[in-house]
Amino acid sequence: MRIVATGLSMPNGLGLLPDESTLVVSETHGSRLLAFTVGPDGNLGTPTVFADLGPDRHPDGLCVDTAGGVWVGSYDTGEFLRVVAGGEITHRIEIDRGWAVAPALGGPDGRTLYLVVDETSHEDLLAGKSTGRILQARVDVPGLGSP
Repeated sequence: MRIVATGLSMPNGLGLLPDESTLVVSETHGSRLLAFTVGPDGNLGTPTVFADLGPDRHPDGLCVDTAGGVWVGSYDTGEFLRVVAGGEITHRIEIDRGWAVAPALGGPDGRTLYLVVDETSHEDLLAGKSTGRILQARVDVPGLGSP
């Protein structure tokens, strides 16, 4: 085990783009997704901004689809977003309550988007009190086959 990136502001979800040469990482306190080039030895290059989500969105877990789009949970705004390189939001799924925590693509054709929602507050989370639920939605672009 070795350190390949430092200085991140609460890194969270991560996934490889379809060509497996770019690692996307959600930087929760940075309100953005970062992209790292992956070297042949597994080392990471200098990060670039894959998507700036703005000051009000804090990305949590993520997953990648076959077109290189990234689905990410924005826990405190209660929405799941599909973003592409450059930051364009192509799809948005708003939840009625709770924190939008983590998406995963799966199902027989890879087009079922599973959405993990946490029912908690910052105070309750620190106290170990939360419950969750899993929602699902159908999407046009399938997942890669693994998170």
